Amino acid sequence: MRLKNTVAITPVFGMSAWLLFGLIPINYAHAQQAERFFCQDVQGIPTTLFKTDDGEKQLIVWDSEYFSKAGYTQKIRCVQVTSRLNRFFNLRSENSLASGTVSVNTKNGTLKIPAIFVVNENTGRKRLLYLLKPDQGADKAIELLILQLNTGKYGPPLRE
Repeated sequence: MRLKNTVAITPVFGMSAWLLFGLIPINYAHAQQAERFFCQDVQGIPTTLFKTDDGEKQLIVWDSEYFSKAGYTQKIRCVQVTSRLNRFFNLRSENSLASGTVSVNTKNGTLKIPAIFVVNENTGRKRLLYLLKPDQGADKAIELLILQLNTGKYGPPLRE
């Protein structure tokens, strides 16, 4: 089932934002470990890794400098998103991933930035997991995250 909601949040880049969500449930039954996700440099690039029964796997390689001008370096994004992953999905199977966009007003008009959110199915609370580059699709990124985290079919990591 696909649900849609609209909600306003503040602040995102210090501005109000409207988000459009498409909820995608995800099962985290095998994520019942403390600190399943961690950030470390792999070949000099900040990378979010996660623990599996088969060892550590790369989830997101933070090789883009797109958000650096706004103060979010590759390392900062890795640390922040890894912390959110642990907070949102550690022992919380009631969470879902949601795709959406964040609208940011700029001097050149409104920029819609694709994003991934976490929705608590019990409370309906929505929180930002991370922003994507404008040319990326949030639904595709969620599909790849689910593939990595939920199925045990560990493909190549996401590149952010």
